[in-house]
Amino acid sequence: MARKITLILTFLSLSLPAHAWESQTHAGIAARAAAQSNLDELLKAAGKKRGLETVLTLKKSEAPKIYATVAKFSPSCGFVPHNEKLPAKSWIALGAAVADLNSGQHHFLDPTNKRGLKSDPPVASKLTSRALKRKSHKTGLSALKWLGRTDRSYPIEKLSMQLKNISQLSDAELAKLLVSIGNALHVLSDMSSPAHVRNDAESLVQGTNRGSLMAHGSRFEKVAHLAFGRIAMPNKRVAVPVFSTWEEYFHNSSQSGLADIVSRRFFSESTLPRTIPIRPGKDLKPNTSLSSKIAGSLQRPKPRVPEELDIIAAQSQWARLENKRGTCIAEYKVTKFKLHWKMSDQCMREQQKELLPVTIAYGAGLINTLAK
Repeated sequence: MARKITLILTFLSLSLPAHAWESQTHAGIAARAAAQSNLDELLKAAGKKRGLETVLTLKKSEAPKIYATVAKFSPSCGFVPHNEKLPAKSWIALGAAVADLNSGQHHFLDPTNKRGLKSDPPVASKLTSRALKRKSHKTGLSALKWLGRTDRSYPIEKLSMQLKNISQLSDAELAKLLVSIGNALHVLSDMSSPAHVRNDAESLVQGTNRGSLMAHGSRFEKVAHLAFGRIAMPNKRVAVPVFSTWEEYFHNSSQSGLADIVSRRFFSESTLPRTIPIRPGKDLKPNTSLSSKIAGSLQRPKPRVPEELDIIAAQSQWARLENKRGTCIAEYKVTKFKLHWKMSDQCMREQQKELLPVTIAYGAGLINTLAK
């Protein structure tokens, strides 16, 4: 079974155009976020009696760029227009699915310095550095700066203004607006992928030989695609947060933005603690200098690793490092007198079960704030 999953993930890494969560995952997050927001009520108040189920027509001649990206997806994805028509919720899903096909390098935000993807991340290998230096994969703006740019087709301030005047829009204009909402939800959702908030370009091209950030996502994101896809999102419902500005859903002074939370609570694959040597007969005993060694192996101050790990148990099997909610955030094992770290697929799925409902709630809050 493990071999089968590995083969599937390898195939996905070589074939799907992804930079963060897979397109189907993004579509599922956006659709759930829209349903949990006030958007359905807003549409009904604007005369769309079926709310998010309202079928809207957008002709190819009115949106050639949107239809050019749609051509990359199969009709079975659930968000490809049929006869140029889709329900309102599916236009949002479409926008979320296609958002990073040409701009994924701008979907990063390190909350510790408010920067986007850097060209020389500390963990980057030569492969990653080459990928970042390619013309199409230059280092990016931060997610906040990217969404705030006024030269985009739908800068977020314009999006907010149109949401407040939704009753005045034609069906085609409304469909375009919903696609843009999906785009914004996509960028916010990327903040729940640890690699995107820990400046970890390495994880996005790990284990590949083409070094293309746009063609590969991390294993973490591919595991989510296989486990949850578009329609099998975790059922847990999280309270929708309320902030006064759209930026605060990403990062804020109280460290309660989505990027803030994920960055300090979760490791990405390439920002796990470094491998360290274990001294036989000394470091295996409690109250030794091992805790200071582990502290020195951390690439970032958080998540913190407890001072005492179960080193004895870790000599025979992979032991779990869990957060306060019992979610696995890493695994460790002692092999040949070295302490190694990893995240198995099961460990990743546990993190995703915790992260995805929170991401959906933040997306719903973002929609609500933009519509105020």
